[in-house]
Amino acid sequence: MRQAGTAQLDIGAVLALGLAVQIDDVAQGRRERKVSPAPIPAARRDDLAAAFRRAGFLSMEPLLEATPRAGAWNAARISALVDGRAATVEVRNAPEPEAFLALREQLETFGQNELGLWGFAFSREELMARAEEAVEQARRLRDEREVDRGNLAGAVGRYRAAKDYMESLNPKPELYDEAVRGLAEAESELTAVVERLNWDVDHATQTKEWARAAQSLRELLEYVPDRSDPRHADAERRLFDAEKRIAK
Repeated sequence: MRQAGTAQLDIGAVLALGLAVQIDDVAQGRRERKVSPAPIPAARRDDLAAAFRRAGFLSMEPLLEATPRAGAWNAARISALVDGRAATVEVRNAPEPEAFLALREQLETFGQNELGLWGFAFSREELMARAEEAVEQARRLRDEREVDRGNLAGAVGRYRAAKDYMESLNPKPELYDEAVRGLAEAESELTAVVERLNWDVDHATQTKEWARAAQSLRELLEYVPDRSDPRHADAERRLFDAEKRIAK
């Protein structure tokens, strides 16, 4: 992200292993460091390596510095291992050269998309507004979990979103604690429901009560409506089997 005022941006890229991004925004009290959970895929690694070569990264001046304005500090630093050579280039309180700026923005885009650093695109106030809205939605969904079985999973999702919105904020606001607590409680409640229904399904399967097993599985699918959730996929598979046996 472009930082203004009292801020520092530090991006480190080790293309053979992964990508690490650290952002310090002193003005807004925000700091985040994330590392890619797995080695960068070969195609993406080649793209990033090519970006460093196009920018002439290894031949850039290692430090470009100007006198900061009173009470202000801006810095951008890229550290990388490219073609077996390690280098660091830093720009302090000076306009970023075009090639450096283009490379930095490409790395930031990667960090936003691959490492979930999109939150730094928003101000603290914007993130708090989104978090407050998400927590309010989570409260309502959890209160109405008897109205619609999918509301409990919805509450889990909204609490998780609220927590993610506030992850980069330091110090953490009080609302963060509520989001963490609400997420844990909603997840625990949902897990208990899923385990109970799975127990019902297992018992009905053992006694060959296929209609009962199918009914419990349909309920489970309503409690876990997200098709990407492994619990949903497992219930769908078992329901298909139960319905086949009912049809015989």
